[in-house]
Amino acid sequence: MTASRWYDAGLLTIEAILTHAGNAVALLVLVSTDRRGTGSPSKSAIIQVLPLIGTAWMVLLTAQLIDLASSVELVRGGSVAVLTVGADDAVLALAGFGWFVPLAVAFASRTFPLFLRTPVVSPTWLVVILPGYVTGLGALVGANLGFVPHSIGMAGSVLTGVGLLGWIRVLGVFGHRPPRAGRIADPAVRRAEALVGGASDLAILTGMVWLAVAGGLLVLVGVAGLTGVFATPSGDVIRHAMGAGVLMPLVVGMSLRMLPGFAGLRPDAVGVGASWVASGVAVTAGLSRIGPGLVSWIMGL
Repeated sequence: MTASRWYDAGLLTIEAILTHAGNAVALLVLVSTDRRGTGSPSKSAIIQVLPLIGTAWMVLLTAQLIDLASSVELVRGGSVAVLTVGADDAVLALAGFGWFVPLAVAFASRTFPLFLRTPVVSPTWLVVILPGYVTGLGALVGANLGFVPHSIGMAGSVLTGVGLLGWIRVLGVFGHRPPRAGRIADPAVRRAEALVGGASDLAILTGMVWLAVAGGLLVLVGVAGLTGVFATPSGDVIRHAMGAGVLMPLVVGMSLRMLPGFAGLRPDAVGVGASWVASGVAVTAGLSRIGPGLVSWIMGL
């Protein structure tokens, strides 16, 4: 291996070590902060979804260990690839479905009843789905890394997708929701809801639609891999559904309501025009990123 490739491989290894160490420290800080917290109602609400939060962080550290192992292998083997294809798929699956999804579900279970007027979510159902979801994801990632047979990985894809769809069902975001409250005690909050509520709802609901699409595609990938009756959708379609489709609209939709408070501003600091522009851009970006690949796969069936 040439000197430049040794240099690149060394930098990748250092980056992987620092990333893993940084996230490990961040997790320790969160645990320490939680232990010093008081027994307030807000803390008890967090405890109810702690299994999802803890699992998400453990999975993230696992994904970064795979990244680190791949970087070390790069140095030893002299390859110029950043990651092997299987390891790349494993890291992306763990980061998206193993870290982001459980965190998003935990967060949504506590915020959607407030903002979207969904039913209060039973934490029992959230936790009941978790073991099957993690088992399925583990089988899928194990197949990516060559540790388990392909058929086991495809069964894991089905189980992961079913678990994801189950969480969406438990959140109740697509069920009946009462009309927006006509009276809110704080006039600034009432005005803020009038300004950004519609735009925020659009972004959040669009993100949840793409999350359901991602879950359905995982099921179809597994079924296609097990039966061979139709072509599997591209892995990029599923990854884009999770990224541009889910992550971006959810962040934008929740930020419209929550960032003014975090920044110390009035709740109605965001204008109606700005909120709809932000929401529209997020929704359009997701559609333009996922749509072509999804349509191409459907047309090829």
